[in-house]
Amino acid sequence: MCRLKPQFCAEPPCGTWDGQRVHIFLGRDLTEHWKAEEQAVLLREKTALLKEIHHRVKNNLQVISSLLSLQAAQLERDEDRAPFRESQARVQAIALLHERLYKARDLSRIDFAEYLAILAEHVLTAGRRPGSEIHLRLQAEPVWLSQDAAMPCGLIVNELVTNSCKYAFPGGRSGEVYVSVGRLAGDRLLLQVGDNGVGLGPSLDPHNPTTLGLQLVDDMVSQLKGNWTVESSGGTLFQILFPAEAI
Repeated sequence: MCRLKPQFCAEPPCGTWDGQRVHIFLGRDLTEHWKAEEQAVLLREKTALLKEIHHRVKNNLQVISSLLSLQAAQLERDEDRAPFRESQARVQAIALLHERLYKARDLSRIDFAEYLAILAEHVLTAGRRPGSEIHLRLQAEPVWLSQDAAMPCGLIVNELVTNSCKYAFPGGRSGEVYVSVGRLAGDRLLLQVGDNGVGLGPSLDPHNPTTLGLQLVDDMVSQLKGNWTVESSGGTLFQILFPAEAI
């Protein structure tokens, strides 16, 4: 019968095995540990690179926004400047998304409720007519969206809040703009943007939009594989429904 009887002796440790004097060595396989350390280093490097990319994209978009602003300043009539201002707002909405991704812990997703609050308030501040009191009412559940879903949602909100500022409160009247996002049964998400203004004309067909802004909304909803409806009674309410797998 083989027995190991540890004995203390001079270095290295020694003992007996089947009556034979042996040296005892202890070892540990560190291969998996080294692999884990290497993967952790690669992950940190990848995260830093992605953050730098988002930061640079944001900065480049800010340059484009400034160029649009300079171009608009060269024009005398407000109606000629308007398309540049609207394009500038769209660029800023995308730049804000990259800024939030740069600051996020998880670079694959964004806290859409936080992004929505900042974006809607920014658009409302920029689009509010002088002398008018337009307030924002935000109702957002905790929803995390991928960049591919957050960008079209952000552009939709930008267009619809801008439309409310432009058309819902003529004559400097006051009112409220409403923005919400939340989950529904059946693994779906509902994004709503509305106001308590004068409402839309009966000729608006969401399936055949005629303005650039609503055409963009329609394109973004298609990108989300969703659908949208609009109600105009005591104001205007756009409802965009899309599957959660789109996020």
